[in-house]
Amino acid sequence: MVVFISAISYAGYIAMKIAGPERGLGATGIIGGLVSSTAVVTAMAGRVRDSEDLMGPAVFAAVISSSMMFFRILLEVSVVNSSLVGYVAPPMLAMGVLGVMLAAMFMRSSSGIDSDIKIENPFSVKPALIFGALFLAILFISKAASVYLGRGGVLVASVISGVADVDAITVSMSILAAGGSISQSTAAAAITLAGVSNTLIKGGIALVLGTKKFGKRVGTLFVAIITAGLLAVLLT
Repeated sequence: MVVFISAISYAGYIAMKIAGPERGLGATGIIGGLVSSTAVVTAMAGRVRDSEDLMGPAVFAAVISSSMMFFRILLEVSVVNSSLVGYVAPPMLAMGVLGVMLAAMFMRSSSGIDSDIKIENPFSVKPALIFGALFLAILFISKAASVYLGRGGVLVASVISGVADVDAITVSMSILAAGGSISQSTAAAAITLAGVSNTLIKGGIALVLGTKKFGKRVGTLFVAIITAGLLAVLLT
């Protein structure tokens, strides 16, 4: 699992290195979403604080990178537990597609602006060990929550876990569902809630580290995205 997740991140990392900062904030946001959308949002908040002229491109990069996260989650589920895809696809596609559409509103002038996003090489030892430890901890906690607290405990654990890392909880839920420890519907709900909590945290980062205007714009778009995902869960 560590190698699998690192491989996805590394593919995005290489793409960012090849594309270079001259491709602008927009391209960086799209590719950066495969590595760390949190890092992209954090960097964009800093850029807007330095210059309000970058508001449009920065909002685009922040929202498009976060939208890529939902497609990344869908890819991870399809590899780890393909039988779960049908349950996870509706909310992930709803949030991902809507996010891309909303980000497109700010796409103009998103190219040709230098970006400076600091992302560690995902194949370095430290990130791999951190993910491995986090993955094992979440797998253990989620299993324990399922045994002693039932569905509610799993969902609460997923919300808390999503704050720190959405990949670990996605893989953990997929494995538990594949083994029959939890139902497919519970796993899908847990993964969706993890994505929602992660998106809310990034909205907070945009507001705290960026300007109020940047935070409000990104936050409003994130709320729309989250609402679409939750509606998709309720309607399926």
